[in-house]
Amino acid sequence: MQNSYKNHVDVPDEIVKEVKAWMDTLNKLSKKGKVEITKDLEVNILDKKKEKNDASSTVETFRSGGKNDLDFTWKGPRLYLCEDNTRELENLLIKSAGTSAIVAAIAKWTGAGTKTVYPVAIVISGASGTIAKLLDNNCEGNGVRIRFSPGLPPYTPPYVYTGMEPQ
Repeated sequence: MQNSYKNHVDVPDEIVKEVKAWMDTLNKLSKKGKVEITKDLEVNILDKKKEKNDASSTVETFRSGGKNDLDFTWKGPRLYLCEDNTRELENLLIKSAGTSAIVAAIAKWTGAGTKTVYPVAIVISGASGTIAKLLDNNCEGNGVRIRFSPGLPPYTPPYVYTGMEPQ
């Protein structure tokens, strides 16, 4: 992307950075044959068991390893997602799902209440392009662990994303 767009629109650099990360993730997934980008710029998630040009393809199926959990320590929340749910979250982020869809998904996977999940989900959805790319890079068969730091005193939300690694 050329910087000449700055002459025509006022878009914060952080937003441009997130869009570039999202586009990089989509391009990477497209090269792997995991998504198809149509002429209308619609993103279709492809099922490995179907042909790449099958427009009715659905989310890929993966072998699931790892655990699902949301725990809280003095260091902050830790979100654990198994392989299948890591990929499902990645797909939600690629499709630009809203925070409410992410809250519902994480609550379902972890068994935590939606009010408990919301502060974590808001951080994930706020950095969707970057998080989607990190999910893809860090998921090695057993899902991922996502770390967050507690907010400022009294150490309550909003949380801050601090890292991700394979389980």
